[in-house]
Amino acid sequence: MATRATLPPPVGDRYNRPMPARSLRAVLLAALVLVPAVLVLGRLGLFATHSADMIAFPWQIDFDEGIILHSSWLLAQGRNPYPPLGPDHFISSLYPPLFYMLNAVALKLWGLNLWSGRLLSLLGTLLAAGALIGWVWAETRSRLAGITAAALWLALGPVIVWATFYKQDILALGLGVLGGAMVAAACPPDRVGSTGAVRWGGLPRLAWWAILPLVLACWTKQSTLAPLAAAGLFLLARDWRSGLRWNVGAAATLLVPFLIANVASHGGLATHLFLPSAEELSGARLGRNLGALWAEHWPLVVVAALVALGLLLAAARARRVPALSVCFALISVPGVVLTNLSPHANYNHLLPLLLPLCLLAGVGLGHAAGWARGGVAPAWGALVIAVALLGVLPFLFAPINTWYTPLGQPLAEKADRMARLEAEIAAAPGQTVLTEDAWLALRAGKSLPYDDPAQMATQATSGRWDESRLLADIARRKFGLVVLEHDITGETYTPRWSPAALAALQANYVLRYRDVRFLEAPQPAPERPPQAQDCTLAGGPRLVGLFLPGGGTHLDAGDSQQISLYWAAGPAGSAPQPGLKFSLRLADAGGGAAWQADLPPGAAAGHPWPDWPAGFAPRDDLQVQVPANAPPGAYRLILSAYVPQGAQFAPVPFVCADGSGGPGLVLATPDVARPWGE
Repeated sequence: MATRATLPPPVGDRYNRPMPARSLRAVLLAALVLVPAVLVLGRLGLFATHSADMIAFPWQIDFDEGIILHSSWLLAQGRNPYPPLGPDHFISSLYPPLFYMLNAVALKLWGLNLWSGRLLSLLGTLLAAGALIGWVWAETRSRLAGITAAALWLALGPVIVWATFYKQDILALGLGVLGGAMVAAACPPDRVGSTGAVRWGGLPRLAWWAILPLVLACWTKQSTLAPLAAAGLFLLARDWRSGLRWNVGAAATLLVPFLIANVASHGGLATHLFLPSAEELSGARLGRNLGALWAEHWPLVVVAALVALGLLLAAARARRVPALSVCFALISVPGVVLTNLSPHANYNHLLPLLLPLCLLAGVGLGHAAGWARGGVAPAWGALVIAVALLGVLPFLFAPINTWYTPLGQPLAEKADRMARLEAEIAAAPGQTVLTEDAWLALRAGKSLPYDDPAQMATQATSGRWDESRLLADIARRKFGLVVLEHDITGETYTPRWSPAALAALQANYVLRYRDVRFLEAPQPAPERPPQAQDCTLAGGPRLVGLFLPGGGTHLDAGDSQQISLYWAAGPAGSAPQPGLKFSLRLADAGGGAAWQADLPPGAAAGHPWPDWPAGFAPRDDLQVQVPANAPPGAYRLILSAYVPQGAQFAPVPFVCADGSGGPGLVLATPDVARPWGE
């Protein structure tokens, strides 16, 4: 019997049939998950353009950049970046050596630069973004949610700002979150299934390899302990035997190289890493930073908190260990609170909290996607996604200079002004400057015996560092220039300088240049001589006073020492000797002149003897230049006078009212030493 062929339904019916509810949910969910990433595309563009501009910008922006570069520079020169804290120097080096070592290689290859450290920081930022994708996928099997978490991370204002500073912060975080992602992938939640990877000591091999980036994170910045601690506690809670073996291996990997490096640096590594422990904690700084975080990112905080609470409740109901992402967030919170109590804490100290917040937001989205696909609690999933969408709105149009005000000035304008400042600093007398912009000094070819005023103030106030030599250097006006980021005129307190150093700077230096940096030059000599004299030269004027700041008791090779000679006319009726000159010389122990200046009295003031108006009393301001190759030892600063006598010179003695005098006056007996580091 013939059968009737089954005809296909009309073409129109194929498109008119309703989409299955599950497919519809999946499409809507995919769209909702992608919306946050789409919304932050503008911020990702800002991230890219700002990062490119900063890597190419050849000047310091952040206070710490030049300090960190200086430690890298010392290491590149084969010098210990962790020297003892002597009174004649202060080298900060607050961080472990990994970042310094990587940049030291770049400095050896390409010379003095900022771009290498900034590029490393950028790579750390991108590493953190990639690790977020992997971590979210490991816990939720949703790459879209991971991409959303990474996009949120790269779009945050503090991340955009600090992603390209010559600093360790984000590279350390990137290494830490990479290690966390490896542990999460090796030991996924029970509901996802077990891994088939090769196991060592009861754990997948990947978990053991994760120790390397987790430890390197701590070797980049010592406070980046949260990922390592979270992984260790997570593995202990899952299986205490295998977890204990992992923790012992991680501790050995961290501590053994530290002990070796500390011995190699003669104990300097431990000393420098614990310098911040002397800081006086400030609740005001914590409140300011957390207030800024809440004001712009409160939806992200709320989403992360809800996700963490939900995951904790789910783990409690299932009687299993909470997800590693929750452990990471919970351990990060007290660390962030502690570091933000530092008086020097800036918004970069919020980064260790922003990273787990983005991670939890991504994990929440991934779980919402799974719930919605399975038809479980779709309303809850939609609510989480809706709140997550709100998380990107507060900062879509917020300028990044709200997180760092120096970025408010256009980089091209700043570059032009910084180039002029560099020329000023290069022309300053002496080989050293005292500066809050270490990069400027290094570019100008100056040495930096004191490289971190903020830490110097902290350590001097706590009694850990003797600042007497610094105060003496300021009093003798050793530094041809002092470079400041803020004007200290009239200030009674600044966190960058101890009260004694601030008072010394104000007493001995005066503002000369006010721009993107403030240049302080040595104060001019006072009108009246601080050290009165009354020594007459036969046929010449009287020396009535001296000004020798700091007393001239100590000089370093390469130093410039200010001195002023105050003159007045000689006794009435005395005939002036033609050709009279004074000779000021710095004599070594054998009597040889390391430096000498021969001038008629008043010549430095523009009126050489004897052509003085009636009643004229000039002041000769001079700079004693100690040769850079002057051997250490006892020296004398001698003032004498002479007149030409044919082909010879006849000495003219000083006759002083107190009965002293003679062919030469010893004004000071300085000890000359080699500068620190030579």
